[in-house]
Amino acid sequence: LMKLMSEVMAHTITLHLLDAPGRLARFQRKHPELSGRIPKKELAAYLNLTPETLSRLKQRLGNIT
Repeated sequence: LMKLMSEVMAHTITLHLLDAPGRLARFQRKHPELSGRIPKKELAAYLNLTPETLSRLKQRLGNIT
């Protein structure tokens, strides 16, 4: 339970400290195995982005998540 709570706190802090490109880059770095497997709408919600913003970021950065 403590590990889960620690991960939730880390995610919350990340949402507040990093900008949108930073959040996407961190997710891709921490979870490369999930790349392309999570629906874009769900990933956007997890990263606190709109689906449109996520789509623009991925086009600009050339990422295939």
